[in-house]
Amino acid sequence: MFLKIGRLQYILLGLISSGFILFGKDFITLWVGKEYIEAYNIALWIMIPLTVPLIQSTGVSIMQAKNMHQFRSIVYFIIAILNLVLSIIFVKKVGAIGCAIATGISFILGQIIVMNIYYKVSVGLDIVKFWKNIIKMSIPMGIVMIFGYILNYYLIEINYLNFLIKIGLYAISYGILLWFMGLNNYEKSQVYIWKK
Repeated sequence: MFLKIGRLQYILLGLISSGFILFGKDFITLWVGKEYIEAYNIALWIMIPLTVPLIQSTGVSIMQAKNMHQFRSIVYFIIAILNLVLSIIFVKKVGAIGCAIATGISFILGQIIVMNIYYKVSVGLDIVKFWKNIIKMSIPMGIVMIFGYILNYYLIEINYLNFLIKIGLYAISYGILLWFMGLNNYEKSQVYIWKK
């Protein structure tokens, strides 16, 4: 169940994350203007590390069912303290993005590294198998991201038409490539059910 739901969540979150990496600057420029382009880097530092706990959210329910969620609360408390300390240090050195970097580092250390070790050692989840599946699904995503970079290369001008063309073509390409290279039979069957 942990793997099955995680894969389904990764299908959607992979599209959102990779799409923002490619077209996030255009989105921010069109939405609030070029003067706020720094928000792109800030968003990346928060969005990418946060993707992992989101695709592993079933693990929280499993820990609650096994009455093992106290450890997660302690880890989150330590993440908050670490985030605060690092934010103070980094803001003085690099400005506003320092808070985002601190948050990203805290998420990586706590929510990704520590929690995955805990899932493996104490909860008994097959984390190695989980990550093998995620890496395998990431291959078609990586290929389609190359196509996204090509779109950015040829559609340079930032306007709503180009933006819609790029995200439309990217989403279609993402779906096609993932269908043939990333989805298993169960995931494909869910698409057939949805079509009905």
